[in-house]
Amino acid sequence: MKFLSNKLRELDKKLSDTKKDNQSISSEISKKLQLLDEKINIISHKEKSLLTKENEVLEKIHYFKNLYDDTFSSINWLSERYSDFQFLVDEKSIIYPKYKSASKCSDAQREFAKTNKELRKRNIELELQLRKAEKSFPEISEIIELSLNDEKIDDENLNTTEKIDILVNVIDQKILTKKEILEKALENYITRQKSKTEIGRDYERYIGYLYEKKGYKVEYHGIKNSYDDLGIDLICTKGYETLLIQCKNWKKSKVIHENSINQLFGTAMKYFLQDSKQNTIKPGEIPFTNTIKPLFITTTNLSERAKEFANILQVETLQIPFDKEYPRIKCNFGKDEYGLETKIYHLPFDQMYDKINIIKNGGLYVKTITEAEERGFRKAFRWRGE
Repeated sequence: MKFLSNKLRELDKKLSDTKKDNQSISSEISKKLQLLDEKINIISHKEKSLLTKENEVLEKIHYFKNLYDDTFSSINWLSERYSDFQFLVDEKSIIYPKYKSASKCSDAQREFAKTNKELRKRNIELELQLRKAEKSFPEISEIIELSLNDEKIDDENLNTTEKIDILVNVIDQKILTKKEILEKALENYITRQKSKTEIGRDYERYIGYLYEKKGYKVEYHGIKNSYDDLGIDLICTKGYETLLIQCKNWKKSKVIHENSINQLFGTAMKYFLQDSKQNTIKPGEIPFTNTIKPLFITTTNLSERAKEFANILQVETLQIPFDKEYPRIKCNFGKDEYGLETKIYHLPFDQMYDKINIIKNGGLYVKTITEAEERGFRKAFRWRGE
């Protein structure tokens, strides 16, 4: 009996110890659960705070959008107030004469102030309308801010000598050799400040250069047709393959939207249907194959919707940065005045530059005039002093 009693006491002690352990564990779990609840409450509070801030931001965005829309929907009111203010400034500067004999002067000044008011009003109207148009159609920025001097350099009605006169001043032309004048003209042509139109043209030429290196015959459709290119800048052909390429040299901060993809798709379809070998397609069919293929090449990113459109419409997209250091001098084989083969080179501002196809007869691109002349090529025109 004594043995049994001892066993019972041991068992009772173990049960008691186990109970204490369980209570300790339970207490620890309770503390951890309490800490977890507190953290959940903190997270919940932060989440609510973030949602509140998000709603505040959305409200502010909505407010500023409405403010923007209201501002631009009242262009007339805004331009009126601006021109009224400027009119008061002009009127304040009018010198009113002490003598009647000088009244004509102040009358003329006042009339000038009135005319100036109308001009300022029209100017602010056009500026506000242009900004509103840019918001809806970002591509419009490509055809504004043109530089008259830059456009003159690329005027096809001017010959190479006339363009050199724009690029190199008279004094330099008197003291430099012919080769040095050409080198200076090329450097100034490449490094001068350019309009958005010319920035786009440079990129088209660069992409054309890349495809000529791949063995394609390149037609500079955009440069030749200007704003009537309908979205096709380059037509590259090799064998039975034709690539219809649109180029966009935009800043990284800008995004290509689906309207650019749609334009290329529509023009490519028109090209496909006009092709002599392709005159019918089935309803709902997108007929682009390895024979005729639209290709959109840009320096920046496409929006998600633009990517979706490109995928559905079978328009291939490529992102290719512009290398400003690429070789621009075209060297090819031509004919002289006697019909004999001669090696000539063309500079980017030459009239025939974009019509020269170097692939046709084994020509090449080089960076410098020195390199061209060392390879036996000469300038493609005769000029004064020669």
